[in-house]
Amino acid sequence: MGVVYYLWDHSAERQVHAKIDDFVQAIFHDDQSRARDLWEINNLDRRTGMAERRERIISDLISAGIQSDYEVLKVVWWSTCCEPRPISDSDNAGEARTTVQFTDKNKQSISFTFEIHTREPYWGDAKESPPREWVIRDIYPPDEEPLRW
Repeated sequence: MGVVYYLWDHSAERQVHAKIDDFVQAIFHDDQSRARDLWEINNLDRRTGMAERRERIISDLISAGIQSDYEVLKVVWWSTCCEPRPISDSDNAGEARTTVQFTDKNKQSISFTFEIHTREPYWGDAKESPPREWVIRDIYPPDEEPLRW
């Protein structure tokens, strides 16, 4: 069981990148419904304007005609246990704040930050590092702030 758990959760980086890739493929194929499903919004998020942001960002990315390949410029792992803060690696992370650069249909570079969180609050070592399920919670351009936190 320990080996299966290790292989399943140790690849937080791969899981986060897979969420981004799934979203990008949905955008590239003009699948707005799939993109909406991948960007999960809870009841608290609805009060912050997240649903409106989600619709606008999905529309903007589809209109930009982003290419299916992209570059991850930076990942900042965040602890979500006790006091949210940046940490040095993914082991105790409950969030990955990931800056991604795309190329649009005019060959221009555009970037967005993806905030990918664990579905449930993640306590890391404080709760014996249970398995994590990662979900997209916010996406925004460089001139905007996150709506979560």
